[in-house]
Amino acid sequence: MAGTPSDEEDEDKDMPPEEIAIGVVQEHLQGREEWVRHRAKQLRFLQTIPALCSFAQRQGQDSLEPRCSKVALVQSIVELLADLPMECEPSSVLSSSMGAVSHLSKLKPPLHLELESHLLRVVLYNVFSMGTGKDTTHFQVLHKRYENSLDIMLSSLLLETPNTDTPTKGSRRATALGNLS
Repeated sequence: MAGTPSDEEDEDKDMPPEEIAIGVVQEHLQGREEWVRHRAKQLRFLQTIPALCSFAQRQGQDSLEPRCSKVALVQSIVELLADLPMECEPSSVLSSSMGAVSHLSKLKPPLHLELESHLLRVVLYNVFSMGTGKDTTHFQVLHKRYENSLDIMLSSLLLETPNTDTPTKGSRRATALGNLS
């Protein structure tokens, strides 16, 4: 049967990893609505982003442009997180999203404050409105993973180099974070 996941995986084996990653990202950006409904596809998309970022850095590139837009990827992540159902236990979509953003933060261009703020609101809402679930080892491990992912993502966003058009971006971030504590 054509178009099944196993057919796609067989086709992927003949392609270089960076081409596979770019294909997954471009396919996602073209069909966002469908991806929101399919958790396995969401995870594949989110787990492809760190590989794509690492490949770009190994090639000496500081951006995913012109093949992919960092802003479009982050907007897509925000949409995924905004549509994430509230579950009684953590999901790997949230932690994978935070990991993807951490990797994207290492590349240019820096995020606009409005997009970064929207991202942070959605992530924090998902983390703090998560149900308590059962007090199981599995739940505790996933919750700890959220904490670690959130810490890494926030650190990455704070370290992201501001562009020359907004010289006060770093200071506004520090001020905003100082107001949270």
